[in-house]
Amino acid sequence: MKTQYIENLKINQFGDVDVKYYIAKGKQLRSQAIAEMVQSLFARVRRVCTKRAPHLPLKVNFRH
Repeated sequence: MKTQYIENLKINQFGDVDVKYYIAKGKQLRSQAIAEMVQSLFARVRRVCTKRAPHLPLKVNFRH
């Protein structure tokens, strides 16, 4: 995830820091980060599940 820094703070109509905007932005960024992590997890699981095991010759002894 690329981090972006904002130099100018967003302010509301009263001249205060727009807290609602930053709360919504934080939720959006967290959702995006979680989605990227879940996507990465599924890609890793898919890679592991699709790898073929190497062929191992089995020694079979039919005489008991």
